[in-house]
Amino acid sequence: MLEPARHNFLEARLAPVLCQFSFESFGQLIKSLEGEGNGPLKNIFIDAITTHETYFFRDFPVFALLKSQLIPDFVNSDRSSVLRICSAACSTGQEPYSICMVVDELAPLLEGHRVQVDGYDISRASIETARSADYSNYEVNRGLSPAYIKRYFDKVDQRYRVIDRLRSMVNFKELNLLDDLGVMPTYDIVFCRNIANYFKVSDRVRLFKQLATVIAKGGTLITGGSEIVPQDVNEFKPIHGDGCVYYEKL
Repeated sequence: MLEPARHNFLEARLAPVLCQFSFESFGQLIKSLEGEGNGPLKNIFIDAITTHETYFFRDFPVFALLKSQLIPDFVNSDRSSVLRICSAACSTGQEPYSICMVVDELAPLLEGHRVQVDGYDISRASIETARSADYSNYEVNRGLSPAYIKRYFDKVDQRYRVIDRLRSMVNFKELNLLDDLGVMPTYDIVFCRNIANYFKVSDRVRLFKQLATVIAKGGTLITGGSEIVPQDVNEFKPIHGDGCVYYEKL
């Protein structure tokens, strides 16, 4: 699944797992995983190899695009009374909650519409953190102004919890994006950022082709700033926005 150049990265991430379970080699670890099913070793393995780097409003031009163009265009299209937005590989929840903040700011525009936001991640630990909506002072100060923190968080002791109004807007589910995506509904906007470059080329193609099956015609795919949909994926056309590139589903 990973590019060969990232093998050293993988070995470094998994070394503590070998020590924790007293494995003598990576081969022994893999053999144990093959017979593990959905047990604790699998969850620890996934959490070890998953990159959790994320923060609120990461790559701000993307959220400016969402607020100034993508959501208004959807409303003006009269396509549906339900706007469905997906945060694929949502990690610990900062991205979907950032989306919800944008949606909340556009409440007058969205009057008469229902908004559904779903967050998916392969890591059970990340999904549990996202559901808890509980963040440290360091985490909320990465990407959020004091005004946003005051408006959208309740301070509990030295932690910050996303307010109930926003928490109720998001559903979180554990999912491997390379598995069958039949459990997903059809989305109008899909965020899938900063994971594709970790995959080998064939898996990138598979990832984006699978995502194409759950994005409505005319819908939008948003990737990471350095990520490009492979040429073998012809279900999308690139569009150059203000400070970012996104893709329209054909």
